[in-house]
Amino acid sequence: MNQQEQSTKRAAIFQDTINGTNDPTPWPVTMWASSGDTIWTAGTARTAGEDSVGMIYGPGETIVHRNTIAGDTTRATESFAIRPADGQSCVCSIESGPWGLVPFCWTRR
Repeated sequence: MNQQEQSTKRAAIFQDTINGTNDPTPWPVTMWASSGDTIWTAGTARTAGEDSVGMIYGPGETIVHRNTIAGDTTRATESFAIRPADGQSCVCSIESGPWGLVPFCWTRR
């Protein structure tokens, strides 16, 4: 597979992750960021529950999943909740948070 084909494949895998095809969540992805073979997706939980990596969440919490390419799909390998302070938006909370591994550039859908 040449470099263009690899880039196209990676983009398709990431798009499937953003659309919830690879590791569906009960809420839509509203933000995403990528770096290399990793894509972070975030969405607001509508109900309480537990995600695919074992994190417990409550309604209204913004849940971020770190997904890594595994063959022809991605797999959620890490998750955390964002609970912005009053007056802060989710994106501002991410940008000013302690998560050094999360890119500062998020794309809203």
